Amino acid sequence: MPISTCATRRGSQKLEREIARIKRELGETRESRKRKAHEQQAVEARLDANQQAMTLTDQLGIAWLAVVRELPTDWPRRVAALDDPAGASRWPVDHPQADMLDGALIDWRRWADCDVGDSDVDNSDESIDLAALEGCQQTLVDALGSLNLGERARNRERQARDVEQRVQALDVALIEARDSRLFNETERARLATLEGVNPAALQDLQALYAQLNGQLDDHRERVARLHASREHIEGTLVERLGSIITDAAGNLDILRRVARRSGEGGAYFEVKASLIGDEAVRELIQQLLADIDEHQAAMRRRQQQEGGVAANDQRRRDEELGRQIRRRIYRGLFRDVSIRIKHEAIRPHGRLFSLNEDMSEGQREAVSLMWLVKLSEFAIERELRELPGHHKRRARAGRESVILLDGLFSKLSHRRLIQDSLESLRNTRGRFQMIGLIHNPNYENDATIFPTYLVGSVIGGAQGQGGHVIVRDGRVVDPQSQARSVGEASLFGIHVMEPTS
Repeated sequence: MPISTCATRRGSQKLEREIARIKRELGETRESRKRKAHEQQAVEARLDANQQAMTLTDQLGIAWLAVVRELPTDWPRRVAALDDPAGASRWPVDHPQADMLDGALIDWRRWADCDVGDSDVDNSDESIDLAALEGCQQTLVDALGSLNLGERARNRERQARDVEQRVQALDVALIEARDSRLFNETERARLATLEGVNPAALQDLQALYAQLNGQLDDHRERVARLHASREHIEGTLVERLGSIITDAAGNLDILRRVARRSGEGGAYFEVKASLIGDEAVRELIQQLLADIDEHQAAMRRRQQQEGGVAANDQRRRDEELGRQIRRRIYRGLFRDVSIRIKHEAIRPHGRLFSLNEDMSEGQREAVSLMWLVKLSEFAIERELRELPGHHKRRARAGRESVILLDGLFSKLSHRRLIQDSLESLRNTRGRFQMIGLIHNPNYENDATIFPTYLVGSVIGGAQGQGGHVIVRDGRVVDPQSQARSVGEASLFGIHVMEPTS
């Protein structure tokens, strides 16, 4: 009995273990079955989604092939000849929605490498939305129906034939142009280098056309400007000459009066001249018109010889013509011109003498200074003539003229010559200022002519050379107290004021 009981107990334990194992395997089998069922459902869903995607793809392919059938028979050769066929696969740029359709093409190509409806894929970029795919397909199908490639292909064939005809016509025109005398040697040489009709030749031809067209526009502009200038000159020349003659008569009277003005026994100029009459005015006008005609004829000859004139050259020649006209006018307005001078410091006899007589360099410098002062006084008086009488006194006090002369009195040291030559400065005091830079160390200033006299020298003197000192309230002060130093170069001024009555 004990042995039998032990055997029974061991058998029961073994059976229990076997039952537990079977239950565990049964659970695992049930779990595996559930997973397989879930995977089967996912595969069936993906299969259905891919079936729908294939249907959409087939529909798009059928629409695409229908459009391709409208293309000419040699379209595969044309595509193969492209450098970048993939890059050329874009929607026609003239389509109103070209950018949007190009984006749809890019999306379709990207989705072609993706799976459909795989929600278990970790990388979401590898799956696509079936609804988005269907929307993209519908967009492309609708757009393909509106391409009308057949009509486009027929239009292209017509355009190709038209281009070929134009190329032939252009070849004939180029051959004729190379022998045409309408072009100069340089232009014919450029035309001779154009071989055939290719992009480079067309670009060179376009550049030549732009150059010739620009030259033609410039020529037309110059011709129009010359005609307008001539008409304007002819229309206003008589009137302007009359005004110039009237002003010249008044200015001549002012110049005579100012040139003769001097103190008692002082130096002065005598100016004599006469204005031309009506007959001489008409002759002067004819001479001016002849100058203008000659100028225009010369410009035309130059254009014919050189094939055009640069704008800068044209402007320079026009300016030269203007100067020539002014010289002819001013030289033709006056007759019997003479200028004589009375200057006892140069000619003690006290009579008038010609400026052409022999004089020393210092005497000629004195005469030049005297004439310069007279011209400045004349300029002031001429401006005052244009003002009403009640404004002249105020204007005379307010008008100023300044001239700066470097090297004044470099060849002139005679005191009497200086005094007589610059005597007229007193008549322009306050209105005409002469500033002279005098390099003569032995010059002695005349305060009646130059009341302000500035001298440049060193402070305190240096190495035996003379200098000047700084004075405040009548006392000599240390230069360092004025932020200056001994031996420093500076200016000091002397101003002589007229005594108050």
